[in-house]
Amino acid sequence: MPLRPPELEVDDDDPFKNDLLGRKPRVEALTRAIVAEEGPAVISVNGGFGSGKSAFLRMLAANLALHEGVGVQEFNAWQQSHTDNPVIDVVSALAAHSTNVTTDLIQAAFGLGKRILRGLLVQGVKTATAGVVDPEGVGTNDTDSTSVFQVWADVEAQVTNFKEALGKLVQASGGKFVVIIDELDRCHPDYAIDMLAEVRHLFAAPGVVIVLGVNRAELEYRVKEVFGPQTDAAVFLRRYIDLPIHLGVPSAGQLSLFTNTAINHTELRRQSLSSVVAESLAHLVAESFASLRDAQQMAHFVATVADPAGERHEAWQLAALAMLMLRSIDQAFYEEFVAGIQDGVAAVGKLSESLSMMWIQDLEFGDARIYLQRSLLELGHPGSVPTIAREDFAVRYAAVGLGDHETAERIQTQWLENIQAHRFCSASEVAEQIEAMV
Repeated sequence: MPLRPPELEVDDDDPFKNDLLGRKPRVEALTRAIVAEEGPAVISVNGGFGSGKSAFLRMLAANLALHEGVGVQEFNAWQQSHTDNPVIDVVSALAAHSTNVTTDLIQAAFGLGKRILRGLLVQGVKTATAGVVDPEGVGTNDTDSTSVFQVWADVEAQVTNFKEALGKLVQASGGKFVVIIDELDRCHPDYAIDMLAEVRHLFAAPGVVIVLGVNRAELEYRVKEVFGPQTDAAVFLRRYIDLPIHLGVPSAGQLSLFTNTAINHTELRRQSLSSVVAESLAHLVAESFASLRDAQQMAHFVATVADPAGERHEAWQLAALAMLMLRSIDQAFYEEFVAGIQDGVAAVGKLSESLSMMWIQDLEFGDARIYLQRSLLELGHPGSVPTIAREDFAVRYAAVGLGDHETAERIQTQWLENIQAHRFCSASEVAEQIEAMV
């Protein structure tokens, strides 16, 4: 079983074939805006880590490619920052995937690779002038000043050449060229800021649209790292981005479908209670406001802990899921539960208290709630019987608000009648497997 969840596969002919989050209307709306935009323009698609941003951008790229007269190039700033120079990296990616990239554009990009970013910085002067100019002595004599101004004139000429060559790429593509840049917020702060400057100024040509996939909060943090904590990062970014687009929050149904699909990529898909596990995870993710990537990772982690080889019985799987949920909510309580200081009723009460929406208000959660309650109540501890078999079970069950006394007695009676059919787990045994994998 793979530990890493698979990436979304986007069909070139049907970009939304595997869309589980209803992103089609947003992608199509943004596509229409880009096609109608005369350019230049910089658009940001904002979403937190694991929000489905990359999948959204891949669907956008595929959908744009279906339109005549639109050239599209995707660029992963995190994975493809090979030279630490944004303009060289982006143009190299363009050249590698588009036959319309001319030699002029490549040469201009590499010429600009030596230009000085964010002012005449000390190291920048040394690099641009091949060591001819001593930065500490700039302005102290006419020769050094002339050299620096010549560097400026050369850079200005290279910018003009670059934009002219970029214009030819736009024409060859049919009048519109879109560069989709993802994962910018994962890059080194200097690289991220340089990239913003590149796309805003160098790629400012008619017909060119830049789409940035960013985690806005993280990118603002990058700005503060470069320019200082006193910088108003929000104002700074507004100078570079023309239109910010925010990803919508998936509905409960979409999140459930997404999590169920994640479960289907694990060995748990072969188990009869896989739907209970998927439903439980979906509600846990929704209640804790976790990301889509968290949902995928949770699914694979639960599968790895609960049934790594597809051989565990259902009671073990449910116990592992319930205890993982308990551990994520309150690790100190979880440790007391494993040690036998807290019992199953207290554990069910803890989940009810922490996940009130899931356990009390959401009627659709029904079966999963019952299964998870039962798994906690049936977990045994060394030298003691499971909580549900104790004489004071009904009183304690009703005392924490899980149900009335009559309901508790009915649950206990049904459990005792079926005791021979159950395969019970030890809380410490399940915890040992969890801790080995955490």
